[in-house]
Amino acid sequence: MQTHAGPPMVFAMPMMRDFVPKPLRPWIYVVFAFCFQLGGGLYLGAINEIISTRQFLLEDVLMCLYCNLAGMAVYFPLLFRMKFHFPNKVLLLGASVGLIVSNIGAAYAPNLPMLWLFCIISGFCKIQGTFECMSNIQLWMTPKRDFRVFFPLLHIFILGAMQVSDYLAAQIAYTSAWENMHWLMSGIYMTIAIVLIIITKAVYIMPPVPLKGIDWISALLWLAFLLQWAFFFCYGQTLDWLHSASMRTVGIAAIATSVLIVVRMLWLKQPYIDPQIWRVKHFLPILSIITIAEICFASEHVLEEVFYEHGLEYTDHVAARLDWWSFMGVVIGCLFALLWMKVCDFSKLRLVTIAFFALAAYLIIFYNIISSALNIESLRLPLMLRSMAAAIMSIALMTLLHDIFTFQTFFMALSIFNMIHMVIGGVVGAAFYSYGLNYFIADNISRFSQCFDHISMSVENIPFAFKMDSFSHTVMLVSIKQLYGIVAYVCLSVGMLLLLYKLPLRRGFKRMQSWNEVGKRMLKRMARQEKKA
Repeated sequence: MQTHAGPPMVFAMPMMRDFVPKPLRPWIYVVFAFCFQLGGGLYLGAINEIISTRQFLLEDVLMCLYCNLAGMAVYFPLLFRMKFHFPNKVLLLGASVGLIVSNIGAAYAPNLPMLWLFCIISGFCKIQGTFECMSNIQLWMTPKRDFRVFFPLLHIFILGAMQVSDYLAAQIAYTSAWENMHWLMSGIYMTIAIVLIIITKAVYIMPPVPLKGIDWISALLWLAFLLQWAFFFCYGQTLDWLHSASMRTVGIAAIATSVLIVVRMLWLKQPYIDPQIWRVKHFLPILSIITIAEICFASEHVLEEVFYEHGLEYTDHVAARLDWWSFMGVVIGCLFALLWMKVCDFSKLRLVTIAFFALAAYLIIFYNIISSALNIESLRLPLMLRSMAAAIMSIALMTLLHDIFTFQTFFMALSIFNMIHMVIGGVVGAAFYSYGLNYFIADNISRFSQCFDHISMSVENIPFAFKMDSFSHTVMLVSIKQLYGIVAYVCLSVGMLLLLYKLPLRRGFKRMQSWNEVGKRMLKRMARQEKKA
């Protein structure tokens, strides 16, 4: 489907109709990919407006985020099966229509289960649309299929679109109703669908590969496990953990689901996730690194939000001004990773180490600047460092995964990686920060409340209500500062340990086959499996 004939300006895209100018064709898919990444279930840039108008808990809205991310993570092993079964036009139209339905449905869903279902569907469609666009222009971006180039450029779209989406949602919620963001995105996807109908045609790159042998039950089990895990840690603090019957039920269900997943993985000839990937050298250390990193990065969704809302009393509209600095951090991080891996050809593990030190710098700066009198300009540098660290970490670890896995197992490994990267690590980190914040606030109140007595109150001549309000505000800031300090120590420790760890992997790029060759090998493998059966 992608044949690199001549310079990039005449890059061939046979699914495009003849009247579309050839130099413009890949750029159309660039715009489409960015628009697909803008989509989601609920848009957290308007989180306070959503909570107030729909009478949701904060945990209800965060659960929508994890449903969206779980849908994306579980779908990875299906991406190439869909690509080799359906033409490009059908896949992109399906993704566009699915995002239209999920956006409108999420804005007006009558209950939480239905809302979560729409968020899961939007995750499926979002990753399908992005992958189909980017896989068709991959040779235009890097004619040698060099993932040291492809992943940095890809993450500019993935992480950059998150910041743009948050900013748009906050601005729209400030000027009108938050539901208008969903109508805006639905209009964008309707435009994409119309453009696709006009400028593309259904072209098969090879005879369609049948969708036989896909373990759909295991795919649903993986999705159920992620949702159970997310529910348990997202609502744990609110429902008082195992003291609640609901939490005990979800915990038992998660254990039962994980047992079923393992049984099917070991007994089926074609499981959804091949158990052999767990035996690949360096895979478990990579998963350990991303788990620790995501727990540390979760401070963005708990500590930062608490600090903005209660410490600085920022509205979503004001806090959204910082998204552009986060976007700049993403671009700097992606370009730095590109320079480090492609131009300089340095160690990818050392790049991960740099990401941990950048994350530690963000935490240390926040630890030192937390104050109720802080001006918004002081937040620019730490937020840029955090976004830069997130981009570098994700790019480096995904490139390491590509180096250690074969193409047939890479997307299975990428699915497991993203389950931790998108859902498990983040929700565990958020639960840790929520529990830690409650613990430190209570502990600090008990420690410092002894400073109040009748003598000090009469001498200062300050109203008791004002005194207590100031006291509780200060205690909260001190508690946030303590958590930032603890996590900064963790990041510095992990970074120093990685300096001592050596990973004997390739420095150059790993060659990859064309899509036609991949599809033919898939057909041959399926034929051999049918003969054995």
